[in-house]
Amino acid sequence: MTLDPTAAVANVKLSIKKAFITYFEEGNGIPVLFDMSEHFPDTTDKSLTEWVSVAFGSHRKATLSSLMFMVFPCTRNDPESVRLQQIADMVRDLIANPAVLYGSNWTDIGRISFFERAAAEGAFESLNVLKDFTKIEPLLIEGKWGARG
Repeated sequence: MTLDPTAAVANVKLSIKKAFITYFEEGNGIPVLFDMSEHFPDTTDKSLTEWVSVAFGSHRKATLSSLMFMVFPCTRNDPESVRLQQIADMVRDLIANPAVLYGSNWTDIGRISFFERAAAEGAFESLNVLKDFTKIEPLLIEGKWGARG
């Protein structure tokens, strides 16, 4: 018995990656990072001034499956975090509509709906600045989709 494509977490992660790359890199020229070792790159010349990092978390397989992931809009040289908030709003714009769930050969097999969840309750904005003055706005997102099998 083979796993139904709608139940394959790899398909969901690839679909989310495609949505983020299409929206941010291709549509807005903002790099997107998925590699855990590069979420907050510490470049010595600080030439990278804005990017979005995505970290996938736990998933639950069910008739209504879900996948938790964190999105980290990041900026440098951003007084008062204005650009950071603009990028965070772009993430919210992207997740406002369901994304295509792709199967093998990029075949459309469904939709993924997104919900922003409360992340880091009680966190203060000043704690979201890294030692190299990178500013981050952590967003906890839950993706949900109908799965068979």
